[in-house]
Amino acid sequence: IRRVAIVPNRLPLNLQDPEKWRKFNWEVLSKEFTKRGFEVVDYQTSVQVFQQSGLPVENTKTSRDKYAELANSLGVDAIVIPYYGTFAATKNFIFITNMQYIGVATFQIYLSSKNDFFSRIDVYGKNYFTTGVLPLTGLIVSIAGDASTGGIISLAGLLTDLYQILHPADSRWKAAFRKSIREGIKPFFTAFPSPR
Repeated sequence: IRRVAIVPNRLPLNLQDPEKWRKFNWEVLSKEFTKRGFEVVDYQTSVQVFQQSGLPVENTKTSRDKYAELANSLGVDAIVIPYYGTFAATKNFIFITNMQYIGVATFQIYLSSKNDFFSRIDVYGKNYFTTGVLPLTGLIVSIAGDASTGGIISLAGLLTDLYQILHPADSRWKAAFRKSIREGIKPFFTAFPSPR
């Protein structure tokens, strides 16, 4: 396998600016292939040819035949069909809050030499932060009798928590997607380490 196409596929319906995320995820996945020596069909060509194919994304005989046509049109040995999902979760305990940003990825990989799907891989990546730990620690230190040290710890904690809260959500989603994509494509690279 030397040449790969990554088709820009499904994203969550509630995701704002889906084209931005589709392209971001494509770029992350493309870098994983190119740094191992695979050639990757460019984004615009992949989008255009995939849209023209009218492919349903289901693992059926019809899909395999259409994927064979798509692979032939793009001149590739493999097609990566990604699906992405997102969700956020919050856990609270007294003054402590843990916020999680989770990117979910499923990859189906079509191999033109076999006219079949190599595998389906389901993974997720998580980016999270926790607030309230240092302010609570500072409060405990102050109650224990060292008010100045407790005050410093609390102030440092409040500033750290403020930074975490004001940190852009986009960067957290990007980190979560990166983790899920890198984990998700590992089985492919185990089977096909490099074309070199």
